[in-house]
Amino acid sequence: MSFDKYKAYTQARIGLGHSGAALPTSAWLDFSYQHAAAVDAIKVPWDLEQKIGIPTQILNSNVRDREDYLLRPDKGRRLNDSSKQILHSLPKIETESVLIVASNGLSSFAVINHLEPFLTELLADLKKANIPISHDQAFLVPNARVGLIDDIGEILRPTIGVMIIGERPGLSSPDSLAVYLTYKPKKGLSDADRNCISNIRPLHGLSYSEASFKAIFLIRESIRRKISGVNLKDESHLLLE
Repeated sequence: MSFDKYKAYTQARIGLGHSGAALPTSAWLDFSYQHAAAVDAIKVPWDLEQKIGIPTQILNSNVRDREDYLLRPDKGRRLNDSSKQILHSLPKIETESVLIVASNGLSSFAVINHLEPFLTELLADLKKANIPISHDQAFLVPNARVGLIDDIGEILRPTIGVMIIGERPGLSSPDSLAVYLTYKPKKGLSDADRNCISNIRPLHGLSYSEASFKAIFLIRESIRRKISGVNLKDESHLLLE
């Protein structure tokens, strides 16, 4: 049986063949390469000087280093004291706006490869929709978890919190980017209160324009209905019918 026609539609490791009871050398070498790429995605540092098309402010979580980040997810959900002081020094948000936060999360490759082009699409679409950006900047937080948006939201009080973060790398997807949207992020919320747009990574996942289209739909509906998470469904596809 040939798997060639199926391989054109998936990156899954199918139809690898065998050499006796083992994998062929080519398949084993390919697996080793993909495993190394997944490990590197976690360990490679994120260059915080990366240009992303909007002014940035660097904040830090309570994480000491990358090993601490992996062992203590709770620390990645909280800002350190100096970062809290920075946020408290900013003016309070008086109008409806979107807070943009980005982190390398579990894949630095994801933000290195996709953050700037995705944000270019999202910022343009937010401008078309007349939805302002909180403080006209993005906040970059290395070694953060998704829940950090609640710690930031507790201080700045935006209408919508957008966390753009590197996803857990897989053997065929070491650079997958995700976006989490939370209505009025604050302490005490959980992931059930968020909407997620996952697998942003052309050519094998969502394109930047597709991801931004979904994000704008969810942001608009979240503001209109004052909800997010399991109570808000992504029905953006209905706009295309």
